Amino acid sequence: MMNNFKKALRIVLKIKIMKTYTLRRKTCLAGLPADRHGRQAVRQVCLVAVLALFSISSYAQTVGVSQQSFTPTSLFHVHNTSTGQLFQLSNLNTTGANTPTSTSGFNIGIDASKNITFNQYEAANMSFYTNNSPVMAILSGGNVGIGTTSPDTKLDVDVTGAGVINAIELTNTYSGTSANHGAAIYFKGYYKQALISAFQNPVSVTGGDLQLQTYSDNNTLNTGIYLNRLGNVGIGTTSPSSKLTVYDDGENVTQTTFTQALTNAGIHVQTDYTADAYTSGVFWSAANNSPTKPKAGIYAQYSPSGSRLFFGTSNTYATGITNNAIVIDPSGYVGIGTASPSVALHVVGSICYTGSHGACSDARYKKDIIPLSDALTKMLKLQGVHYYWRTDEFPQQKFDSTLQIGLIAQEVEKIYPELVKTNADGYKTIDYSRLTPILIEAIKEQQKIIEKQQKTISSLESDNESVQKRMLRLEELISTEAKK
Repeated sequence: MMNNFKKALRIVLKIKIMKTYTLRRKTCLAGLPADRHGRQAVRQVCLVAVLALFSISSYAQTVGVSQQSFTPTSLFHVHNTSTGQLFQLSNLNTTGANTPTSTSGFNIGIDASKNITFNQYEAANMSFYTNNSPVMAILSGGNVGIGTTSPDTKLDVDVTGAGVINAIELTNTYSGTSANHGAAIYFKGYYKQALISAFQNPVSVTGGDLQLQTYSDNNTLNTGIYLNRLGNVGIGTTSPSSKLTVYDDGENVTQTTFTQALTNAGIHVQTDYTADAYTSGVFWSAANNSPTKPKAGIYAQYSPSGSRLFFGTSNTYATGITNNAIVIDPSGYVGIGTASPSVALHVVGSICYTGSHGACSDARYKKDIIPLSDALTKMLKLQGVHYYWRTDEFPQQKFDSTLQIGLIAQEVEKIYPELVKTNADGYKTIDYSRLTPILIEAIKEQQKIIEKQQKTISSLESDNESVQKRMLRLEELISTEAKK
């Protein structure tokens, strides 16, 4: 080994005074020992010496490294007469230590397809620096970090600074007039999966639209979420006309299919089931007035007997929703002013309406029709009363505190049970509108009585008139006899 080093040293001293790379190389190669290992050692030392000497030369030369003579075309030109490695770095810490192999350390090469390869053979990382600071790292596992030397994913971009900093920028420099030009991120596994794209649409406006698309089984691209330049969000549509527009082309779906499956739902809110728990819903709030408190909302409640749907409002913004204005219970009953409707429409409070209020009464709906009888007698048994509601005992009913007029349900039920209904909670109601046909028949019965009595009175009046005439005739006769 020492003899080889001495030979290399003598060659280096000899070529030091030579001005050209070619003369130095020929001199170096001419002095190589005969044995293979010695030739390799001396050759490596000579090559280092040639490069070192050349680097401090004042001449404007080019350097070429190859297995054969060639003319370098750049300041430092490495040429491999076959495909494979062009440049390799290794040291005592790489595989092979002082006897490195072709798979030691790091190398740069060009393959048969003219592709440039950078290969880190060691189970170690690669770091890239600027201004003596790391800007990019490639870990041995393949994770790439930009701005970080410890990337947790295949691509990890780390930025540091106050506020929102652009970490990744995708640019399409197209300046033509074609619509929908922009940039996209494409997701693909074994099959096509999804696409996130941003583009200018139409080209006559500034700003851009953003859409999230997925591929279906037949490789068709479907738009799931669309955000236009005005901030409107579309689900199932690329033309949202409001802050949230949901579109589903389900006109041919039957009611059974629609109500028994979630696949055709426009909006689906799902939570875990807990008895009597309220679920997520849709809420409205005011950004400048108790913004953390809802002002109105639509939400649901699960119960062992089924679900309830609530429509809530607020009369105290600082408190949040204070009123369950409308409630639909598991039976489909609707409550207004009450959370426990006992009939199809249960209203707690007063009702004011314009227009008509009618009950179904078509003869085609009815059978076994029997006229009412003895209506007047029964009506005479009813007792109208004045009363006050027990507002303190039943605050949930929101009773009026003023003087009321009406009937007592228990009394009416004894005479006309058809007019009285008993709710699930045991309390009774009267259908006052159904008193109308009873009143009509009672009036008709009363009218018959009046007409009969009128006939009797007329007959009596006629008899009385006849008696009066006879009495007058007798008085005249008596007066004539008295004068004789």
